[in-house]
Amino acid sequence: MRARSTAAGQKTREKIGQQSFIKQIRNSPITRYGIYGLLLLLVILLPLKAGPYWNYTIGTVGIYVLLGLGLNIVVGLAGLLDLGYVAFFAIGAYTMALLTAPQPHNLMWSFWLALPIGVVLATVTGLLLGTPVLRMRGDYLAIVTLGFGEIIRILSKSDDLTPFTGGPKGVTAVGGRPCLGNHSIAASIMFT
Repeated sequence: MRARSTAAGQKTREKIGQQSFIKQIRNSPITRYGIYGLLLLLVILLPLKAGPYWNYTIGTVGIYVLLGLGLNIVVGLAGLLDLGYVAFFAIGAYTMALLTAPQPHNLMWSFWLALPIGVVLATVTGLLLGTPVLRMRGDYLAIVTLGFGEIIRILSKSDDLTPFTGGPKGVTAVGGRPCLGNHSIAASIMFT
């Protein structure tokens, strides 16, 4: 019996020795969750210690990473060619800006209150567009989503909607910076 257990242990050690370091991490849930925890801690603490330039740069990179991951899900996993994907992102961003900025509507809501509203509005817009075009595939879906993206771009820059969206100038002085405890994460960053 003991000989079998040592032989099984030897085979396991050989398999682990043959695997690459990345595969070993993927196979070990403790190591994987430890790395996730360290990355989450880094994401939370980095903005508190980094300067304004690095906060702005990391934030911009984070936005593009989110866009890329979302597009990877839509195109890569679902197999849908969505050329107007960024329109939903723009709807959420404009919602956040309009709810937290002093101009044009003087709402000035807090970041944490406006965030779920922006997410819900972008989601509802996606559902409203996605429901009628659910059965489209390929070029037809690409044309519809490209058209929707262009409609959102034109509406956001429209002179007719300047009193509502800020027009070509956009929403200036976006407020509602996120706070963790008593520390404002983006207090030293100027948004222009």
